[in-house]
Amino acid sequence: MRSDWRVIKSGPYDAKTNMAIDGRILSEYLADGIPRFRIYSWSAPSITFGVSQKPEEVLDLERCGAEKIQYVKRMTGGGVIFHDDELTYSLACSKDDIGPSDGTVAGSFKAICAFLIEFYERLGLAPGFAVDRAPGEKIGAFSDFCFASKEKYDIVIAGKKMGGNAQKRTRQAIFQHGSIPVSFDRRRAASLVKDKDGGAGCGAASLEELLGRRPEREELTDLLGGAFAKTFIAQQ
Repeated sequence: MRSDWRVIKSGPYDAKTNMAIDGRILSEYLADGIPRFRIYSWSAPSITFGVSQKPEEVLDLERCGAEKIQYVKRMTGGGVIFHDDELTYSLACSKDDIGPSDGTVAGSFKAICAFLIEFYERLGLAPGFAVDRAPGEKIGAFSDFCFASKEKYDIVIAGKKMGGNAQKRTRQAIFQHGSIPVSFDRRRAASLVKDKDGGAGCGAASLEELLGRRPEREELTDLLGGAFAKTFIAQQ
């Protein structure tokens, strides 16, 4: 654990700005070696798609245009994510900063997502990793729509996937960002992608559904920051 993590709480921005800031966080970490953790949100409904995806192949571009939905490529992999009423995080650090892991990509996801487990527990929920909570489901099968598939260390609550997380790795660093839906409009999300059946049928969860109330953003930001600090930041 380190005590010099730089914690950034940034207000809502549009999709291009949010992804540009995430890119800058990684670049700045590579330049100075100071790990960074950012909490942010979105100024308008938006879409990000994985670095290996092509928007014309996975998005209903006509519908996105009609609804003025900004879409932008992430520097990480994975599928389409519809960002709207959510809290989002990103971090850039070294492999040593996330604590013990088995050295694999999956292992780093497990180590990093420990702070999300802590966050959801602070909300009174019972989270677990998909590999433990969804034994009868197909784990690791890729879907164009991120929330429609589960990786081993995606977080599952009440049988539903909670948000999504994606990584970019270099020799010197791990960058990861992820979404925490406060509420989630499945129909609208499905209307914006080509695979409308897959998007509509995804088992995504939201905090509003799970808690039976809509938590305030300030409450969530404080809980997320506290969970991260407990997991990764050494107290001086």
